[in-house]
Amino acid sequence: MHHNTFQAGAGIAPVRLDNGCLPLDGFTGTHDDLHVRVLLLEGTVRFALVSIEITSIFDDTRDRFRDLASRALDTAPDNVWITLTHSFCGPHIWPAPKEGKPHGPGGQRDPETVRRCALLEDAYCAALEEAAEQALAARTEAVVGWGTGRSAVNVSRNLPTEEGWWLGSNPEAPCDHSLHVLRIDRTDGTPMALLYNLGIRPCVTSGIRNPDGTGLISGDISGVTSTRLEQEFGGDFVAMFLCGAAGDQEPVVKANSEAPDHLGQFRKVSLGEDGYALLSALSAALEADVLRVWRRIATYTEPVLRTGRRSCTFQTKAMNRNLGSIRPAKSMTFTPDGEKNLEIYAMTLGSFNLVGVQPETNGATSVQLADAFPGETTALAIMVNGCDKCMPEEEAYRSVQFQCQNSPFMPGSAERLLAAATELLNDMKEGKS
Repeated sequence: MHHNTFQAGAGIAPVRLDNGCLPLDGFTGTHDDLHVRVLLLEGTVRFALVSIEITSIFDDTRDRFRDLASRALDTAPDNVWITLTHSFCGPHIWPAPKEGKPHGPGGQRDPETVRRCALLEDAYCAALEEAAEQALAARTEAVVGWGTGRSAVNVSRNLPTEEGWWLGSNPEAPCDHSLHVLRIDRTDGTPMALLYNLGIRPCVTSGIRNPDGTGLISGDISGVTSTRLEQEFGGDFVAMFLCGAAGDQEPVVKANSEAPDHLGQFRKVSLGEDGYALLSALSAALEADVLRVWRRIATYTEPVLRTGRRSCTFQTKAMNRNLGSIRPAKSMTFTPDGEKNLEIYAMTLGSFNLVGVQPETNGATSVQLADAFPGETTALAIMVNGCDKCMPEEEAYRSVQFQCQNSPFMPGSAERLLAAATELLNDMKEGKS
C-alpha cells in the first residue's frame, strides 16, 4: 500500500504575560493575546517555520529561540526559521547593556527593565516550546496547495511633500497588494493550517494610549486576522502570518497617523480607542481576502520540499540612528562605512517559493522577485532569522524617501539581494543547492 511521504504538523500557544514582565515599554496590559505559532513540514528534511508576534529581536534572543525550537522539534537549527510578525503594539526584549556601554535610549536598559525583559523572553520561550510540542505531536500525512490573490488593506507610506518625500498614506504610489497563501490539509481533506504572506507593517493600533499614557498590547492586524481564521476553522487549526516586504507598506488606515491639511501642513490624526474598531474591520477584510484565495487552491500529494541558504556581502553606509531627527529632504549624500554579511534563506515546495531575509525590503523588491518566476507562487518574508533596518530599491535613494534615510545599506543593496535570492532559488530547482 502506498503512503504519502509528505507530513505536516502545526501548533499555537499564547504568550502568558502574567509572570511579572509588565509594565514594560509603557505597556501595562493586553488588548488581545500575543501568540507563537509553529508549522512543521517534513519530506526529505524536517523544516520548521516559527512565527513570533513581536516587533524585532536581538541576536542572542534569536539564537535562544532557534536552539529551543531545534531541540523541541528534533531538527537541526539550520532547518528552523524564526520569523517575526513585526507588530508594533507590544514591548521589545531589550538586552542587558554590554560592559562599558551606556544604557539605551530613554533608560530602556536600566536593571529593572533588563529584569522584566528577561521575564518577557522566558514567556515567549514557554509559548514556543508549547507550540513546538503541539506541532510535533500533530504531525501526520498531509497535502498542500498554494495560490496568490490581492488585498487592499495595505498602502504605500511614501508621500510627496514640498520639502521632499515623507511618511503618510498614499494610494497613488506603488504598493504590492499580492497576498500569497499556502494551504495545508490532512489527507482526509480536513484543514490543518495555512500560511499567508502580505507586505504590511502591523501597526493599526500603534500609539493608542490610556489617559495615564500607558498602552495595551496587541498582535494587531496580523494577530487578530490569524485568530479570526483559527476561529473560522475551529479545532486545532493554525493560521500563520509571514510579514512581507513591508518597508514602505502599512495599513491603509491607522489609529494614529500624520496627514497634510488643506495647506499641505502635516497634522496628527488620532482615532483614540476607535482604533480598536478599525483593527476589527481591517482584520475582517484581510480574513475575507485570505479565505477567498484559500477556497480556490487545489492540493497536491508528495510535493518536493527543498531548503537552501546563501551568504551575501553588502556595502554599508553611515546612518542617523535617531529616527526622531529624520526629516524630508530633496537630496542626500550617502557615505560608505564598511561591509555587512547577511544570510538569504529559501524554501521551495513544488512551485511554491519562499525567500526569507533579515532586512525590511520594499514592495518593489517582492514584485521583482515574483516576476522572476512566472507561473509560480513566490513570496518574500522579512525578519527571518534576525532583523535589520530598511533595504530599499535604488529609486528610494534617488528620490530620498524615508526608507533610504532609515537604512544602513548603500544604494544597490536591494538589487544585489534580489539577484542573490533569484540565483539561490534557481540553483535549488536545478539541484545545485
